[in-house]
Amino acid sequence: MKHLITAWLITFSTLILAQERHTSFDPAIHGFNFENTFTNDFIKEVDWRTNGLCGGMVYTALDHFLAGKPIPRQDYRPAVHSPLHDYIYDRQVHSIADNIDKWAELGVNPLGARNSEFFKWGLEGKPGGRIDELRAAIDRGIPVPLGLFHADDHEGGDHQILAIGYKMGRYRGDLGPYQTDFEIYVYDPNKKNAKRTLKADPGSEQWYYVDDHNKRWQTYFVDRKYRSHNPPNLAQAAVHNDGKVHQLRLEITTGSDDLRGGNDNVDIEVGVYGMSPQRFNNINNSRRWIDNYTQTIELSLNQPVDRSDISHIKLLTRFSGGMGGDNWNVNRVTVKAIENGQAHDMKTVEGQPWVRFTGQRHEAQINLNYRAATTVNTQVPVIVHASQDRCHASLQNKIAWDYQGNKRWGQNNLDRLCGSVGTEQPAQCFKQVMHGGVNWGGGTQWQWENALKLCASSLNANRTVVCFKKAIKQGDNWSSAINACKRG
Repeated sequence: MKHLITAWLITFSTLILAQERHTSFDPAIHGFNFENTFTNDFIKEVDWRTNGLCGGMVYTALDHFLAGKPIPRQDYRPAVHSPLHDYIYDRQVHSIADNIDKWAELGVNPLGARNSEFFKWGLEGKPGGRIDELRAAIDRGIPVPLGLFHADDHEGGDHQILAIGYKMGRYRGDLGPYQTDFEIYVYDPNKKNAKRTLKADPGSEQWYYVDDHNKRWQTYFVDRKYRSHNPPNLAQAAVHNDGKVHQLRLEITTGSDDLRGGNDNVDIEVGVYGMSPQRFNNINNSRRWIDNYTQTIELSLNQPVDRSDISHIKLLTRFSGGMGGDNWNVNRVTVKAIENGQAHDMKTVEGQPWVRFTGQRHEAQINLNYRAATTVNTQVPVIVHASQDRCHASLQNKIAWDYQGNKRWGQNNLDRLCGSVGTEQPAQCFKQVMHGGVNWGGGTQWQWENALKLCASSLNANRTVVCFKKAIKQGDNWSSAINACKRG
C-alpha cells in the first residue's frame, strides 16, 4: 500500500508539472499592431539616443488587458509626443527603474564566469525559482513581464517581453532531464500579432525563440515589481464606411538635419476643392524630430470629402535659418487617405533631401489632384456695382471668402449669400463669422460654405451671430446651431 501511495504521488506530481497553461491574452487582440522600432531622443543636448521601447509596450499592453480596455490597434508607430507615445515612454521608464537591481545583478559576470549559473536560474522550479515565479502568475490567468538578459556575441540584446503561458512537458523543474520540454509562450513587441515560444538550449546554455535561433539570451527574470496603471482612454478614429476620406496619414522622414522643435515647428495645410484650406498647426507638438527617422501623424478633416477632391498638402515653417536658427531636411513624405478604415496611398515624394527648409525656404507643396484650387476661383468673377446691389457691392473685392485673402467672389456664391436682401446684413454676418473670431465649437476657422449657409439672406447680422453663439454655448453642435439660426 505504501508503495502504491508513493507511486500515485509521483504520478500526480508529474501530471501537475506536465500541464500546459495559457492566459486569455492574445497578441493579435491585446498586443500592438505595430512593432518596436522606436528610436528615442534620450538626451537631446548631447544627441544621446536609445533604441526601442519594449518594456513600455509590454507594460502598456498589460495595463490595457488588466483594465479591460481595448488597446489602440493602429498599424503605425506613434509619433513622438503623441498621447500613445508618451504613455508608452513613461511605462518604459517604470519598467527599467523598477528592475534596476535585476539588471545590475546580471551585469556582474566577469568574463562570463556565471553564464552557466544564470542559464540554470531560468530552469529552477523550486519555491522562489524562476519557473515557480512564472507559474504563480500564469496559473492565476495573469500574464507577467519577463526581462531577457543578452548572451555575448549573439543577436537579441537586453529585451523585455510578456509571458502569457507555459508548458512543462516532462520536465520537473529540477535541473534534471527533459529541460528542452519546457516552453514559455510570450508576446514580443518586436513581432506584432504573434505568439512566440521561448526555450532553453542546454548545449549552449542559452535561451532562444523557436522561430528564430539566431537571437539568444543568457537567462530571463520574472518582473514581480510590475504594478498595473489605468491607461488613458486614447481616442481612436472611428471607422466610417461611407466611401469618404475622414483622415489623412502623413509619413514624414527627416534627413540629415533635424527639426529642432521648441519655437521651430512645422504646420500642415490641406487643400480641398470648394473649401477653404484646413490648417494644422505645430504637428510636431514643439518636440524635436531627430534626423534619419520617420514620424507618422494622422490629421482629422473638418468634414469628410472624396479622395479626388483633395488638391494638395503643404508643409509650412517659420524658421529663421542660419547658425542661430533651424534648418530641416525632409527626405520623404508619403500621403495616405483613410477611407472605409483602410489607408490608401495617394502620393510619395522623396529626395536627398526632397526639400530643405531654411530661413529663406518656408513651404513645400505636394500636389495630389490637379484642378483649380476652389470652385469659387474657377468662376469668372462678376463685379456688381453698389448702385445695382448693396449686398453684392459690400462683398466683392472687400470681404475675403477664405483665409488666404481671396476677395474675388463668384456670381453664384454672391447670389447664395445675399439672396433677395438688398442690405449689407448678409455680408456683415459673413464677415463676423469668418473673420471675427466666432467659435463654431472646434475653433474659430470656418469652412466658408458653413459661414455662407448660416448668413444667407440674414436680415440682422448681429442677431444671427448671437443666436449661433448661444446655441453653441447650450451644447448644440455647429450643424444644429446653423440650422436653428439661419433664415428660412
